[in-house]
Formats: sequence, C-alpha cells, structure tokens
Amino acid sequence: MPPQRHWLAPALAAGADAAVLRAVARELLPRVWRRAATRDELARSERLGRAVLQDGGDRTDALRAMLQAALVSPHFLFRIEVGGTDGRAGAVVPLDGTSLAQRLSFFLWGSAPDDALRERAVAGALATTSGRAAEVDRLLADPRADALATDFTAQWLELRSLADCAPDPARFGAFGEDLRTSLRRETELLFTAVLREGRDVRELLDCDFTHVDARLAAFYGLELPDDGVDPEGFVRVVLPAALRERGGVLGHGSVLAVTSNPTRTSPVKRGKWVLENLLGQGPPPPPPGNDSLPDEGAVDSTRSFREQLAQHREQKQCAVCHVRMDAIGFAFERYDAVGRHRERDAAGVIDCSGELPDGRRIDGLAGLKRVLRDDPAFVRTLATKLFVHAVGRDARPADRLRLGAGVDELLLLGRGTVRDLVLLVVQDPAFTHRLVVGER
Repeated sequence: MPPQRHWLAPALAAGADAAVLRAVARELLPRVWRRAATRDELARSERLGRAVLQDGGDRTDALRAMLQAALVSPHFLFRIEVGGTDGRAGAVVPLDGTSLAQRLSFFLWGSAPDDALRERAVAGALATTSGRAAEVDRLLADPRADALATDFTAQWLELRSLADCAPDPARFGAFGEDLRTSLRRETELLFTAVLREGRDVRELLDCDFTHVDARLAAFYGLELPDDGVDPEGFVRVVLPAALRERGGVLGHGSVLAVTSNPTRTSPVKRGKWVLENLLGQGPPPPPPGNDSLPDEGAVDSTRSFREQLAQHREQKQCAVCHVRMDAIGFAFERYDAVGRHRERDAAGVIDCSGELPDGRRIDGLAGLKRVLRDDPAFVRTLATKLFVHAVGRDARPADRLRLGAGVDELLLLGRGTVRDLVLLVVQDPAFTHRLVVGER
C-alpha cells in the first residue's frame, strides 16, 4: 500500500500564499475543532495568517500563528456538544452528528474523530442504531482502540495509583520503576485480549493465561518458552496449575499493589476495592474517628491482624461494612503488598478463608473468583463503568436501571463481550442525548 499523504499536503500545494492560507484554514479548523467551521471562523483564521505575512513573516510563520490560534480556542480545549432546538432548561435533546462522533471517538480511541467518522456524522449515519453499531465495529477494529484498554483500565481498576505506590524499600526492594511499568502493562494486555478476541468479560476475573515480559516472569516465578522473550517485550503464557490464580485481574501484581499499604497488605482496602470496582457496592465512608484501627485501648495490638479486625467488627458502627469487606480482603492474603506469592507471614501459616454475609465460605482467590463470576453484578458494574467513561458523569438511578436491564438481557442470550457492553452504552439515551442546563 502506498504511503498516505499528510492531510495538509494538498493545501500546502495550493500555490500563492493567499491560496495556501485559505486552503489550510479549511483543512485545519474542522480537524482541530472536531466540527465544521463557519465562514466567519475560516475568514478570521485566514486574516490572521495574512497579518503575519504583512508584518514580514514568511509562510511558515503565518501557518504557525493560525495553528496556535486554533489550539488556544475554547473550541479545541473543550468538547462543546450541541443538538436539538428546544432551549428550555431541563429539556433533553438529541445530540447532533458532530457531537455524537466526538463522544464515540473519545470513548473508544481517546482522541478526535477521523475523516471517515466525521463524514458519516455529517451524512446523518450516527442518528440510527445501526449506523452507530457499524461505527463501533469500525472503531474497535482499529489499532487506536487500544486506548480503551489503557485509558479505561487506568480509571476503572485504579491503575493510575500504581505510579504513586511507595512500598517500603526495606521490605520490597524488588519493586522498582521497571517492574511497576510491567505490572501495569500486564493488566492492559489482558483487557486488550478480551476486547480483540471477543472473549466473555468474566475472563477479566478468571482466565488460564497472562502476559509477561522477562522481568515479570521472574517476579511471578513463571517459566518462559525455551526461546525466551525480549526483556522489553511481552508474551502470552498459559498458566500452570500452581500459578492458575494469576489469571485475571485479581491475581495481577498491579491490583495487589494499589490495594496495599506501604509496609503490609490491607484486607480492608482489597475488600473495598472489589466491592466498589467489581460489584458496584462500595461501602459508605466510616464513621468519624473509625477510619483506622485504634492505637490503643479498644483493640489489642498484640493479636494478629485478622484477630484485630475481628475485634474491630465487634463495634456496631464498624461491623456493617467490615462484615462484607474483610472476608473478601482476606482471600488475597497469599499475596503480599507488591503481589508476590507467599504461604506464611510473620504470624505463621496464612489463613485466607472467610465467610460472606450470606453464609457462603471462600478460601483464597480461587474461591473468590467463583463467587464473582457467578454474580451478574460484575457485568452490570463493568457496563456502568464503561458508561461513566463514555458520558463523563456518574450513572444516575435511571441510567443504572436501563443498563442493568440491558445486561440481564445479554446474559440471558449467553452474550457478554466488551463489544456487547460498548453497544449497550452507545445506544443508551444518556449517550445520544444531552440535558439543557440553561435558557438559550
């Protein structure tokens, strides 16, 4: 395939300076502002370029000034969404094609619409469910959709916090910057595989493979293929039975690290993370003065951490949340504060069993994964998290009801891929419409 010409090439070949400025404005503004430019806007951009030429600048100076002006404009800095003719405050109006194109491209690519999407938006293709579905398929098939894996997982799984993790170097000296990067990439590649291969989203919780580079393989104790891998490259490996718990985000060092304290694991943080990010059932904030174990008095600090938490739960104001979080959090205890496997800690052989409020017992990550996979709340929560990523606001009760009903229907049909959930979001009225917040 011959190399594609840059989009500015035809404009720059226009000949005289005045013609070039005019052609560049026509090409530049719609791309930078992600919408059609008005005649006045085009004329203003061209006049700016002319003024630079008249002041003694050359063509490059004029084009630089036009680009700078476009980039400092609110039309570039903000995603301004328009649509509908009803200007009454509180009215719900459909977005126009250009605004829908922006929502789609920033949702799936983390970037502006390409030429094809802008053209289909202008043609009205995005006004129909079939048109939006066709564009979802095209955008997801594009390599730029890898941004959904990197941007969305950073938000959903709190991977951004990995950069701020500060494990105690005296205890966890192996946790360096290179390993931090590898851990995050492992989780991103799992989401990419589930997306690209049309896998059930519950494989994000539990699967028989992972992606490692040489550094991460050594950290996990995984044997790589005989030919090995480039130290900076990743390879997919099928997990042996002894390391099967590593399959899925619950066994990833990235998640285990961001849910720990600098010096030790935190069953409370890990349980809370599962409730909030995987089940959509985050506990309320702790009562004032009860956000940590007391230093003295109410809790005996000579006991093991499990015993201290059990004593903490005896306080009525704490029990309502800890009875849910602690059993989930202790399921992770065979993994230390940076995600290394262990069988013992300072207190002896690790007990990672627990009982859920409904009486079910779990023992370790394998048991926790079975509980989570069987719970439709996980798929509903993932759909809601995608909704928040796409729309840019939290889901309201009515949004959650619609999304939940859509997920239930998908599960009845035996479906549940990332594509299925993305389509559920982009066909939702909250994605295709906007709320008028003031009189025009």
